[in-house]
Amino acid sequence: MNKFKLPVDDKGNFYKKFSFKLVEQDFVGVKDGKAKITIKLLKPTGVHIKVLTLTLNGKTLNIAVESGKAVLVGPYPLKVGDNAISFEGTSDKPKLELEFEVTPQLLQ
Repeated sequence: MNKFKLPVDDKGNFYKKFSFKLVEQDFVGVKDGKAKITIKLLKPTGVHIKVLTLTLNGKTLNIAVESGKAVLVGPYPLKVGDNAISFEGTSDKPKLELEFEVTPQLLQ
């Protein structure tokens, strides 16, 4: 499970790139190097993002996210080592820091 914090500007927009590491032992049960991920907006509460553009290792999907609710999306390409991830969208709560939790569903 990986946590990412993103600043939101005064218009509610956000964009930030990150990376996270996976080790070979994480890939038990993964087929073709692809897996779904669960994304959850942890903080702040009461936030709704109508369209979150989530890009993971070059694959982009648009999803709706609400505070405290887990969303299963994908499959995304995953690899051993560094995995590039970026978040882009507009929050209905400007000037607040968002905290997302991303968990690859590697055991199937």
